[in-house]
Amino acid sequence: MKKRVVSVLLVVMVVVTLVACGSSKIDGTWVSTAAKANGKEVKWSDLPAAAASKKITLAFDGDKVTAEVAGNKADGTFKIDGDTVTLNDGKSDIMTLKIEGDRLSLAQAGGFVYFEKQ
Repeated sequence: MKKRVVSVLLVVMVVVTLVACGSSKIDGTWVSTAAKANGKEVKWSDLPAAAASKKITLAFDGDKVTAEVAGNKADGTFKIDGDTVTLNDGKSDIMTLKIEGDRLSLAQAGGFVYFEKQ
């Protein structure tokens, strides 16, 4: 009986490990929700209409990512190293984000764009 319980526990541990390796902590869709410049953070919805209409969406699935801005989509891959997420377009690393608690941040033009999981 003990051997059977140990065997079942080992199988459960292997399955849990394989499932955990197959997904990442950022899988899902992330949307730009705020921007920060000159030390001031502003909600995306409070930006001027021209900027607010260009919401950025990042959809992570396995090791694939799709980025969408104003109806334009681009596919690529990503890797996570600690709290850093690096996006690659198939040719080179094109974007680096930081995991900051429940949001991602992207340094952009001297400021930041923040994403939250939807």
